[in-house]
Amino acid sequence: MTANENDKNENDLFREAIKGANPLKISPKKKEYKAPQKKPKPVPLNFLRDERQALIDSISDHYEPLHDIENGEELFYVKQGHSPDLLKKLRKGYWVVQKSIDLHGMISAEAKAYVIQFIAECKKNNVRCVRIVHGKGFNSKNKEPILKNKLKHWLAQKEEVIAKVDEIRNQMPNKLVLKKLPSDTMTMNQIKNQIRKMIADGTKIDLVLLDYIDCVVPESSSKDEWKAEGSVMRGFEAMCHELSLVGWTATQGNRSSISSEVVTTDQMGGSIKKAQVGHVIISVAKTLQQKEMNLATIAITKSRIGKDGVVFENCKFNNELLEIDTESSVTFLGFEEQQEERKRDRVKELLEKRKQREQQG
Repeated sequence: MTANENDKNENDLFREAIKGANPLKISPKKKEYKAPQKKPKPVPLNFLRDERQALIDSISDHYEPLHDIENGEELFYVKQGHSPDLLKKLRKGYWVVQKSIDLHGMISAEAKAYVIQFIAECKKNNVRCVRIVHGKGFNSKNKEPILKNKLKHWLAQKEEVIAKVDEIRNQMPNKLVLKKLPSDTMTMNQIKNQIRKMIADGTKIDLVLLDYIDCVVPESSSKDEWKAEGSVMRGFEAMCHELSLVGWTATQGNRSSISSEVVTTDQMGGSIKKAQVGHVIISVAKTLQQKEMNLATIAITKSRIGKDGVVFENCKFNNELLEIDTESSVTFLGFEEQQEERKRDRVKELLEKRKQREQQG
């Protein structure tokens, strides 16, 4: 039997086997639905380029401001209608430099376009005080500061520029800003917003002292008072981290701290979560005798940046001055041993006096 005959027989057998069967209906493949994609709006590149070039061309390289103030090699500028006191504040660093650019290595045309674009971005982002760094002209043809002189002309023509100085001198003395806030109604977010406003107004803030943390209410009401105190402390820590500030605050002690010669962390009033969040904890204790003599015992009960468990006894302490002798300190264990020794000495002294009275009697 040939191969073709064999295949024929197999085909016949297959047809015989499926005789009477109905073929399955196969539905056509469904096409996947794709949402119509929106075409991006066309960017008018030519228009933007022409607009930018027109803005650059509107600034002259030879404009002479009418209100320059010269002082030796330094040149100041203040826009007409503004007080010259602005220059004093600007030179002393009263406002924080929020952004800066460097023109080193640029030719005049590049620097001009860069400065104009920079000022426009600062205006858009509400940046008030900037620094523009330029060369001193040592590599120029005549060894003259070309960009420095041209920058003076460019800035004087910009309506946004109110005042300019050649150098900001860090001679601004530190100052203390006191703000009285309502008690038991102020949240940490409200405090943060006030600090942000001060920074936006140009006040450079290094440290915030909150007196005291127990007067700040949580953002949302909670039946668990101790948990709420912990959330307030977390908010204070987060605010300091976000704004790059050092934060100090105070809290009260519990009843047992009143008569203590040294106050420990477990004698903190309220939730212990405040102590868990704090990075450095310093306690203040005063006996009746120390109060009379304006003295106090200071203890570092916790420190994530240095040594803790340190006690400084009889520090000068009143409403005007705190003086700590760092050369004279003991550990908590050493302080307890000193107290025990003083008690034994006191007992011996009383026994001696009693013995003397008995002998005299």
